[in-house]
Amino acid sequence: MTYFCYLSGNSEDSDDEEEPRRGGSRPGKLPNIDRLAGFYAELFYRDYFSASPTYNGEHFRRRFRMNRDLFKKFASDIECHDPYFRQKADCTGKLGLTCY
Repeated sequence: MTYFCYLSGNSEDSDDEEEPRRGGSRPGKLPNIDRLAGFYAELFYRDYFSASPTYNGEHFRRRFRMNRDLFKKFASDIECHDPYFRQKADCTGKLGLTCY
């Protein structure tokens, strides 16, 4: 009988269980995990698109299977077509990521 109640979720102890804490910006929530996205975006830009990139165009083509200029054109066209992909500030004023 206890086994059946446990499987069906009708246990008497279910009222005492706490809800799991999920991330978010509301009070009592866990903070968001900083995944260093901005750092890695800057590193990607320096490695492939800066004035003196770490890797040349041939490395870019082998890794991403397209020419670097074609990638820039795609990113530019996507930013122009859809405002979702444009860099903008979030509610705290922190700038989000760019297309590249």
